[in-house]
Amino acid sequence: MRMLIPLKIDIMGRVKVTGELSILNSKWEEYKIISGGSNQRNSVSTAIANNDYNVLSYRAFDIVTDSKEIIDTYSELERLGFKTPYYEKCVLGNRNGRLLKIKNMFDSLYEYLEFFDHKTDGIVLESKTHQLALRIWQWGEDDYKSIITGYKETYGRHKTNIVLCIEPVNIKGSEISHLNVNNISNIVEYNLAIGNIVIFGMRSDAIPSINFSKSFEVNKR
Repeated sequence: MRMLIPLKIDIMGRVKVTGELSILNSKWEEYKIISGGSNQRNSVSTAIANNDYNVLSYRAFDIVTDSKEIIDTYSELERLGFKTPYYEKCVLGNRNGRLLKIKNMFDSLYEYLEFFDHKTDGIVLESKTHQLALRIWQWGEDDYKSIITGYKETYGRHKTNIVLCIEPVNIKGSEISHLNVNNISNIVEYNLAIGNIVIFGMRSDAIPSINFSKSFEVNKR
């Protein structure tokens, strides 16, 4: 793990860095044979258990500290020696200028993807107060539909997650009966009430993902 993160940083006190481990695309085909895994993201835990850190990459995307105000998250992480996701800054300006910057960023992503050695299918637009995840390169996905039957809390090491309980849907031999909501406010904002319809798709790593806008629209009818 030492090769993935800096051994020392110059910030005193409590510091929390959040990031994600992934298996490099260039290592996956060989590691799939060695580990017997079939899912690139799920096999990260296998690599950790076997100390196969040579196939892993760690990308940090957030930092919180009690002793210092962080003005520019990614710049600070890079200064400390962490690797971060590919990003571009969109400085404040007129609306048309910001939209043009975002368009140019999307265009450049297609060229950058060829050299990007990590599994990805999306982009995040982020400000100081809001974060919006957009999925790209996956336009041909199927939509699946079910009925919401309840809610359940799951407890992780650092946070509590909310999942929707749904009427089971069989997709390619796997039964889907729960969907991650991520943020409890999404239940209210998108009218994900018990008895309502929920629309979801399957991500490239075989994980179901709610289509919030479609679910909201179908329940308005």
